[in-house]
Amino acid sequence: YGRGGEEPTVTDADLALGYLNPDYFLGGEMKLDVKQAQEAIRKKVAEPLGLDLATAAWGIHQIVNENMVNAVRVHAAEKGIDFRRHDFIAFGGAGPIHANRVAESLALKTVICPFSAGVISALGLLVAPFAFHLVRTYRVRLNSLSTRAVEKNYLEMEEEARSLMAQARLDGEQIKFNRSADMRYQGQNYDINVPLEGAGLRDWTAELLRGCFEREYRRLYQRHNPDIEVEVLNWRLEAVARESAVPHKRFEPNAGRARNAMKEERKAYFPELGGFVDTKVYDRYSLLPGVEMGGPAIVEERESTVVAGPNSHVKIDDHLNLVLTLGGRGDA
Repeated sequence: YGRGGEEPTVTDADLALGYLNPDYFLGGEMKLDVKQAQEAIRKKVAEPLGLDLATAAWGIHQIVNENMVNAVRVHAAEKGIDFRRHDFIAFGGAGPIHANRVAESLALKTVICPFSAGVISALGLLVAPFAFHLVRTYRVRLNSLSTRAVEKNYLEMEEEARSLMAQARLDGEQIKFNRSADMRYQGQNYDINVPLEGAGLRDWTAELLRGCFEREYRRLYQRHNPDIEVEVLNWRLEAVARESAVPHKRFEPNAGRARNAMKEERKAYFPELGGFVDTKVYDRYSLLPGVEMGGPAIVEERESTVVAGPNSHVKIDDHLNLVLTLGGRGDA
């Protein structure tokens, strides 16, 4: 970034690999120094390891990718999710640069890069429902549960939530309450958060709560232990003031060809093609629905850059999402 740092960063590696445009970072508002990025990688990584500059930069890129791959696997295991059944959504400034390779490692077929992916978190903040989260600790085994104590905790939390909504000038909104509890088998070190559904507070028997727990436990771990006692640690309340609709505008398909949006060609690193190759670079704002292209390709917008690998097919859908299909054409 030209601000005095000497250690190589992920951005330096992506810049050295040709994925980033040094003259179009933040839409051109911030210039990147290619020579300083290369020098940092050469001095701190390439020379100590006896590698050439491109191999060192690619190694940094791949380590970052593998860290994200491992994080997905751990998070999916913790949540009981088979990520292979899902598409991969890439957002943030750097996410779309790495998404193709991460998806390849996870054996996923589809990557979705939303329009304005670099500011999608800010958009989420604006459209997310206004909510408060409250918690009360009341550790108890289900066979010793006092429904009156549970009811008292939740009524207190509801009253507190309504007060907070009033302070936020949302007391006129319709408030939705979602209740859950942190539960575990007696003797376990870790608990799971269990949505509490069904009857009203006064009807929450030990049997009903155990049923909620066992459904969630089976969903996560595909089994349960009916002979082991269950205990509750915390009782949680989410108070939601209103549901916000995410902007979901459709655009008419356009038969325009992708070459009309091409900005330039520049050298970018794709090891399966032998290293640095001439790669087409496209303007994200000129890619209309219906446009398709094959990889390798780079698509630039102000806050992020999409890198499509050689085995990927790119299509713009009618919501302006950029959809990568790994392994060639697909029903993007």
